[in-house]
Amino acid sequence: MIKRAPLKKDPKGSCSRWHVVVYNKETKKYDWHTVRGTRDDAKAFKRKAEGAKANGDYTGPQERKTFEEVANLCLDDRRANNRRFSTLEEYETELKLRLLPQAKENLPKLGPRNIRNIKRADMKNHFNALRKNGNTVSQVNKAIKVAKSIFTYAFDSEYVSTNIMQRYPKLRRVEGEPTANRGVFTEGELQAIFEKATPFELALTGTLGISGPRPGEIYALDWSAVYLDVEKPYFRIERTWCSKGFRFYPPKTAAGKRTVPISAWLADVLREHRARSGGVGLVFPSEAGTPLNKANVRKRMWIPLLKRAKYPTAICTRCVGRLSVSPAQVAKRLSMSLESLAKRVASSSTRSTLTRSTRVWPVSVRASRGASA
Repeated sequence: MIKRAPLKKDPKGSCSRWHVVVYNKETKKYDWHTVRGTRDDAKAFKRKAEGAKANGDYTGPQERKTFEEVANLCLDDRRANNRRFSTLEEYETELKLRLLPQAKENLPKLGPRNIRNIKRADMKNHFNALRKNGNTVSQVNKAIKVAKSIFTYAFDSEYVSTNIMQRYPKLRRVEGEPTANRGVFTEGELQAIFEKATPFELALTGTLGISGPRPGEIYALDWSAVYLDVEKPYFRIERTWCSKGFRFYPPKTAAGKRTVPISAWLADVLREHRARSGGVGLVFPSEAGTPLNKANVRKRMWIPLLKRAKYPTAICTRCVGRLSVSPAQVAKRLSMSLESLAKRVASSSTRSTLTRSTRVWPVSVRASRGASA
């Protein structure tokens, strides 16, 4: 059975929406399918459904889910697959702030809408409205990333027949727009900070600033993975610590488990730290013996350390994980050439040493090149 279901925008006498009614033998009920197009399209769909019934492949209409329901199911799926707590928190934040609320007065909310009825143009209008409401390009791009994940999950779960967010482009960045403060310290500033640091703070900030791994990987570092009594000291990254999830996570990929060579200066600092701490368990534990919490590191150690070094409060917004010392500074402290330093830190050339950390001030690069001349 085929029934007309014209839209309000259809011209008089024409119809672009049809209801195809198919009897379901399993449920012993009539299934109503909506088909957009001409009557011939509706007839073709009916023939396809009748053929599926004859072959025993008819499964009825797709289950209807709202965008918010699918988003919650997607979050449950990510939790079941042991995704990182920070990833789940990012999804929840984007849903709460930018995807579920109404982006514009004349645009309907995405949350209560049937996910099968949401079109690519609807998502584009939603993201454009977010941009006009004052959201930065970075914030809108995060919302786009989460929306892609939700629609990919919906497609894999057969809640939608097509993934409308597939290959959806991100917004281009705008010059002069506010961004996260990811500045670094100059060599002179870093020296002043190290001079005011306690032995524990010197070991921690030195490891964060010179070795290169992420803060969570440093907080999860165990003495059993630190090798200081070899010709070329190094440590192994085997896991990371999530302060919000209160648990250790393995690296996302096999390449995440890696060897990190360290300089002779840092090795000496860590040897002294090992002698004080006993060299068992976590390299940088809290007073309770648990892994450090990044919020506590910032509040109880990092900001007080910067204030002791007499830096203004505004400079305290720089992240402790963004410390960066130039190769020239390390070479100067170790009284060695940059070529020798390159071999020491497992870099293939002076250039790779200079660019090993992308967070180096241009003046540091010039000084490094001058030292190698």
